Amino acid sequence: MSLRPKQKKFADKYLELGNATEAAAQTYKVKKRQTAEAIGYENLRKPQIMTYLALHDNAAQNTIIEVMNNSKELKDEPAHARVALDSAKDVLDRLHGKATQRVEQHSTSVNLNLSLKDLTDTQQ
Repeated sequence: MSLRPKQKKFADKYLELGNATEAAAQTYKVKKRQTAEAIGYENLRKPQIMTYLALHDNAAQNTIIEVMNNSKELKDEPAHARVALDSAKDVLDRLHGKATQRVEQHSTSVNLNLSLKDLTDTQQ
């Protein structure tokens, strides 16, 4: 299965922007945001588009592994290594979403029972 030109353009825009709605809006020149949302949603469920995106996923994973394995040799070029690693992470985040972060939340409740009977008895 190969991508049609607009599908490839959509996939490339999606990788660039990380937003399917915006990628669809720019690729298909739609006027309504709802239409762009629908197109983006549908495109991200097409096997040929997901296969194309997965190719970039593998390249990003390989870059991370390469930078990790060669970090000692890249000491002379830390800026290059940092850019390569950040770029690879960005592509992975766009394809898979950012990792869920754990947030601890505590709540306390207080129940008050007030009786107005005692108050009315003293006033009479």
